[in-house]
Amino acid sequence: MTNRLAWLDLFRGVSALMIVLFHYHDYLGLGGFQFGFLAVDGFFVLSGIVLSLRYTEAIAEGLPLRTFAAARLMRLYPMTVIAGLFVVLLDVAHAPPNPYMWPGTNGVWTIFLLFVPTVGGLTVSTDAAFPPDIPLWSLWAELLANAVWFAVMRIGRRWMRWLGIAAMLVLVAFAWSFGTMDHGWENSISMRIFTLARALAWFSVGYMIARAKVRPVASPAVLALALAAVFVVFSSGLQMAWSIQLATVALAAALLHALLDAPEPGPAVRTAAKALGLASFPLYLVHTPAGRLMAIFGDRVPHVVVLLAVLVPIVVVATWLNERAIGALHRRWRIAPHDGSSRAQEA
Repeated sequence: MTNRLAWLDLFRGVSALMIVLFHYHDYLGLGGFQFGFLAVDGFFVLSGIVLSLRYTEAIAEGLPLRTFAAARLMRLYPMTVIAGLFVVLLDVAHAPPNPYMWPGTNGVWTIFLLFVPTVGGLTVSTDAAFPPDIPLWSLWAELLANAVWFAVMRIGRRWMRWLGIAAMLVLVAFAWSFGTMDHGWENSISMRIFTLARALAWFSVGYMIARAKVRPVASPAVLALALAAVFVVFSSGLQMAWSIQLATVALAAALLHALLDAPEPGPAVRTAAKALGLASFPLYLVHTPAGRLMAIFGDRVPHVVVLLAVLVPIVVVATWLNERAIGALHRRWRIAPHDGSSRAQEA
């Protein structure tokens, strides 16, 4: 698979599915799936790995900020526009709200502009950063973390260690104060600080994984089983302490480290991984707005069938549109950043 790591694609796809299950666990009768939000932190670790594999050497060789910024925006922004247009269509059609998605076209501008509204500003709720599509809070954090990551890398790689330590200390302080890491999406200045620290802390872990010279602590199979065991234990509804949440993400990071050294899988797994990798970002951004269409079915159809019937066609179309848009932008602007690693891939 050219310029793609199949195992990382698979990890990305599974993480996106975990976010869907997290947001719809009550709808599906999965009462103990509250730990699913940790997949967002896994995404941040993965982003740190991808950025480091792709851009570390390129930045050292003088990659301009404008080229780096254009490449990241071309990868991330088209799907943001698609998600925003989807929300507009839902509002025009007067689709009902769901617990994770409120109507209100005025708030759509926060999607298109990736603009975190101030309390009492252009928003229909003061609780969430992006009321029309809540998952965008993490995309906002990722883009800002991209900029900070580039600046620190340009100053010198040795500073990445200190950035990571500082960000992790802030993350731990907030998590200890709140008793959970499941914060950062709310609309306040302190939450914006927590959001950025959360992204940068795991970005830094991803950087260390990508540059690590040590062998993984265990095989991917052992680490995957350990991670699954943690989720099984807490799927009964047992509350995860913030320290266990932190340790769980660290375990996921260890799994990613092991996957980097894992042999390439067979053709069937590579094909499935590629499909999941391509669909993961569209799935992440459209699954909460798409939930507004589930009310059409009511309770006449099993909820799992409704979820699949609504999400699958929407994600397929969104993925196709996203890939076409990205391809058109790259052809138009002919931006092909340096690749410092033959194993790099776009996030």
